[in-house]
Amino acid sequence: MPLTEEEIGRIVNGVAEKLEIKCQCGLSSDARNEMTHFFGMVKDIGNGRYDQGIEVMRDMGKRYNRMSRTSEALSKALMWLFLASMFSGVLYVGKKGVVAIIKAVK
Repeated sequence: MPLTEEEIGRIVNGVAEKLEIKCQCGLSSDARNEMTHFFGMVKDIGNGRYDQGIEVMRDMGKRYNRMSRTSEALSKALMWLFLASMFSGVLYVGKKGVVAIIKAVK
């Protein structure tokens, strides 16, 4: 029965620790153990292919960025609409008050 990627990762990390071989990437042992999990996820996303998984993740990132920019633009537009409505309401009430004062003075 072939070993899984996670089992291979654990064996390699165990041997490296026994031989006191340090990872050149600077990752901790826990982080190195999670790399097999990460690459397994990439493979799952790509239907068994790492390259497809990476492309799907890239596309998801692009879509997220587009949605984020659209959401930000929409929220700014709604904020300006709200502020304009509030300002026009204040002007309307102020104008009515000034007109009422002028009528009362006459």
